[in-house]
Amino acid sequence: MVCALISCAYGILTTIVLRVFGGLASETAAWFFGILFMVSLRRAYLCIKSRNILVHQEWVIGTFAMGLAVGTQRISILNNVIARLAT
Repeated sequence: MVCALISCAYGILTTIVLRVFGGLASETAAWFFGILFMVSLRRAYLCIKSRNILVHQEWVIGTFAMGLAVGTQRISILNNVIARLAT
């Protein structure tokens, strides 16, 4: 969980420091999903702390799916940028 929070914070902070591909829409999506990811991790932690295992599993699966979605989006954006540069 600590690694996930660190990577999430890093993803949000890089939108401030580095220029984001895709402009305002990609930057807004990075902020939105970064905050949503942190909230989901917190909810999963609170559920497991209160020993509510089934709800914890739902939050963890949702958080994992969100992480995969963001990763897939980044790869597809990178592919589009490379394709535009090649033409």
